[in-house]
Amino acid sequence: MSSSNNRNLCIVSSRQGAYSLSIDGIPLHSVYDPLREAEKTAAALSSQTEAVIVVENGLGYLPLQIAEQFPKADILMIVPDSSVYTVLRQQYPELMPNFPKNIRILTPFSEATLSLFLSDHPSSNTALLIPPPVEKLFPSICTRIRALANYRRQIENTNSATLKKYGKRFSQNIKRTLPLFCAMPRTVMELKNRAIGRPTAVIGAGPTLDDHIDEVKNCRSDLILLAVDTAASVLQKHGITPDFVVTGDPQFYNAMHLFFFNAKGITLIAPLSTYFLNIRKPWREILFYASRFPGETAAAEKYHVPFLGSGGTVAATAVEAARLMNPKTVFLLGIDLGYPDGKTHAKGSFFEEKALFSGDRLNPAETQSDALLRSPLKSEAKDGNGAPILSDQRMDLYRRWFAEYAKECIRIDFRGSRIDGMTVKSRLFE
Repeated sequence: MSSSNNRNLCIVSSRQGAYSLSIDGIPLHSVYDPLREAEKTAAALSSQTEAVIVVENGLGYLPLQIAEQFPKADILMIVPDSSVYTVLRQQYPELMPNFPKNIRILTPFSEATLSLFLSDHPSSNTALLIPPPVEKLFPSICTRIRALANYRRQIENTNSATLKKYGKRFSQNIKRTLPLFCAMPRTVMELKNRAIGRPTAVIGAGPTLDDHIDEVKNCRSDLILLAVDTAASVLQKHGITPDFVVTGDPQFYNAMHLFFFNAKGITLIAPLSTYFLNIRKPWREILFYASRFPGETAAAEKYHVPFLGSGGTVAATAVEAARLMNPKTVFLLGIDLGYPDGKTHAKGSFFEEKALFSGDRLNPAETQSDALLRSPLKSEAKDGNGAPILSDQRMDLYRRWFAEYAKECIRIDFRGSRIDGMTVKSRLFE
């Protein structure tokens, strides 16, 4: 009997001879035949399995059996309680195996490391194994692991649907972009450390941006500004020139955000699949990245273009770009992930102006906005004050991505939908 951080550990011989471990009276392995238990669990995995995430705080029977049955699989062994693992290693070294090279041990649990592992492997060929006793002992960590895995699966499903619908457009865009990139191969890695010690603002075109335009203008000299393509023209109409513009969606319709934008002296951050009209503007420089869409992956690997996680929205890509710059703070403005006050976009954005210009007596702009607000995908969220806010299912997915970087960002304005763990302020420098 041993103890670790107030947990009681007990090692006993099973009926078949192999040792079994219990924590706080909960057996982590079969007390009859733990080896056979591990064999049966591993045998249930698909033959197409390429990667396995196994949550293990015991004697390692299951990850070892998986490694034996799937010697080419990439295995991530997550140990929720590091102190238990340390005690077992120190006091019972003869019971703890030497794990093969294809098993990576993650302890303490790190969401960032797990997210990276998930992004490196397609969810269709990745198995997640959480034995019931481990889930009972460590419910919060196991719940978070499941949430991250489900989020990655949703992202891949969204990407797959997008590729199915716009795959031809992706291919055409990449063919037009590659000659420019090959002539001038510059990537987002050049962003490294460009903002050391300086506050940075990532600006979207959500409706709350309207109330912070003057503040951004007054603080302009103190900020490095990254504007998503939907917000770039809004800023420029108010006399604010961003340092960087980030674009993502390869469709013609989204290229219209920058159609009348004055690009002189500004850096564009764009995927290899960006619509060709975007790269024809007189940007100061274009720094390329690659998205995780399958049609772009092959070109990225061939030409060594780094990936940026999209999170399903260009605003998430902009945050990834900002993080590369090593800033002091990352502020988020106009990234509402919902429809505060029943509004969809900031004044002066392409979406708002399109509705205004195309509206007529029988189909006014208000009707077009109302159609979006009444979408079948609509959902309800909570804003920063805990009040209900209209949202939709896509934004529910985006919020989970932003929650991954909650501790690194500060959200401006409480009216946007709540992002778990993220600090919210009313003003930039209050």
